[in-house]
Amino acid sequence: MERCVRGAAAFAEGAAPAAPAAPAQGGVHDVCDGLQGLRLAIHFRISSDVRFISHHDAMRMFQRALARAGLPVAYSEGFNPHPRLSLPLPRPVGMASEAELLLVRLTAPVGADEALARLAPQMPKGIELTRIECVAPDGRASEFEPVAARYRLAAAPDEHPPDLAARVAAVQHADVVPVIRVDRKTSRVRTLDLKDFLMDIQLAADSGVDFWLKVTPQGSIRPSEVAATLGYDADSINHRIRRLEVRWSTRRNQPSHNAQQ
Repeated sequence: MERCVRGAAAFAEGAAPAAPAAPAQGGVHDVCDGLQGLRLAIHFRISSDVRFISHHDAMRMFQRALARAGLPVAYSEGFNPHPRLSLPLPRPVGMASEAELLLVRLTAPVGADEALARLAPQMPKGIELTRIECVAPDGRASEFEPVAARYRLAAAPDEHPPDLAARVAAVQHADVVPVIRVDRKTSRVRTLDLKDFLMDIQLAADSGVDFWLKVTPQGSIRPSEVAATLGYDADSINHRIRRLEVRWSTRRNQPSHNAQQ
């Protein structure tokens, strides 16, 4: 694990990027209408060692990639300006994902096609841009509030609890499933009910567990806490969990460009 963390940190420092998938040519949304290109929603996958970088390092990595791509990123005002980037649903360190989203404010309009073509070559191995949307700059933040996410816990056969099926069934049929959460900084102890956030949980056909978690403005249950309830080690399971899908509070019909598969 230590090797992976060191290797991932190198990506954040600007290691040589891998060759990306070629963008589709002649996209019909090459120019976004009006000023919509002042805000971009960048969808991407993350895997390999780069998934072990921290949230802070991920933001630095994207900041540098956007600069190398020559995209006009907007900065906050004040004595210590910061690039106007955000990840609406931060990913636990070590977790791979098929459904990540980065929001970027620009100072000048850039079309979805152009943004994808310029940014994709700057991404390190393990990060694949899948789609870029142009979003109205006055769009409400609620357009990007996550409401649910789907995960898959997949491990080697000998890493699963021997009574996994029984544990999953017990969670499915329980009215209350207490989860004890201890704040590592303050040692404060909270008790949450897993069933307040668990929308569905099933054994996966190819070994493992699929589950949906509700995301609220007050927070959610962590995927590792679901895993701990099933008998896994919560402190070392994130690298076995993959985020498969995220549902957002509203459906948008904005110009976008998909990377060529």
